[in-house]
Parts: sequence; structure tokens; C-alpha cells
Amino acid sequence: MDFTNIDFQIELNQKTIEFYHGLSDKIQNKISFLVVIYTFIFVYIIELIKYPFTLKGGCEVYFYIFFLVVFLILLVASLVFSYKLINPEITLFNNNPKVFYSDVYDKYKNILQSESDETINLYIKHTYLRECERILEHNKNLYIRKSSYFYKNVVLLLLTLISYVLISSYVIIQKKNEKTQIEISNIKELLIPKT
Repeated sequence: MDFTNIDFQIELNQKTIEFYHGLSDKIQNKISFLVVIYTFIFVYIIELIKYPFTLKGGCEVYFYIFFLVVFLILLVASLVFSYKLINPEITLFNNNPKVFYSDVYDKYKNILQSESDETINLYIKHTYLRECERILEHNKNLYIRKSSYFYKNVVLLLLTLISYVLISSYVIIQKKNEKTQIEISNIKELLIPKT
């Protein structure tokens, strides 16, 4: 490995650009996982929001509303990071090779009229290397930003799921208890004749 060799530098930058393109694609493929989780959450969310209106009052209502608000804040924060994750941002790619062996070559040929083709080729290689470095820097920052959004989203989504399971379990248990009480009172009315 000769890091001072421009051909090696170009090859190294190209491989690293391809590496970050692959990593970015992997993050985008994980979006379907998030959609499944959100679908699971939104199936029962209306019932969770309606439930405090059926309560008669007391501390139970305040505790439930507190946990519901925490759940909704976590959900909204998670949705914000999901939006940032799926929000399209430009991934840079190398220019068409023709740009370098035609346009850039002509430009340097006009500027460096007395120089040989080897010198002009060296200038073109340096121009290409600068472009590769610029693309690599942009795509690396894009990947770091998107992976950060994904990580934060997964953490928030995990917390959201925990609060969702707790709240929905509470609501389901309370509704089951209400139905049982109604059924028992109906049985008493049926067994005791009206006079």
C-alpha cells in the first residue's frame, strides 16, 4: 500500500464510497420494520385515547392521562425521527467518466497548452480524486446522520412500545372487569323476580 500513489488513493476512495452506499441502503431497508411496529401501535390507539372519557374520576384518571401523555410524547418523538430517516436526502455519485476524459481533459489542455499528456493526466487524476473525496465526505456524513436517526428512533420506539403495552393492557383488563360486573348484575336481575 502506497498512500502517496494517486492511483491507490483513487481506488481507496472509490471502494469506501461503495461501502457507504451499501450501508445507506441497509438503513433504508430497515424502514419496513418500523412500519410494522407503527401499524401494531395504531391498531388500538383510538381506544387508548377514548378510555379516559369513560372513567368516572379520581386518581385513576390522572394517572392514566399522565401515562397516556408520556406514551403520546414518545410516539410523536419517534415519528419525528422516522420522518427524518425517510426524508430523502441527496446521495452523491461520481460524474460520468466522459466528463473527465473529455470535458476536464479539454479544460486542462487549454489551460496547460505547453504541458505533455502525462502532466494533463496527472491534473485530471487529482481533479477526480478531489471529487471522490468530496463525495465520500458527503455520503459518510449522510450515513452517520441517518444511522443516528435510526438508532434514536429504535430507542424511542422501544420505550413507546413498553408504554403502549402497559397502557393497552390496563385498558383491556379494566374493560374486561366492567363486562364481568355488568354480566353479574344482569344475572341478579334475572334471578330475582320483580314485584
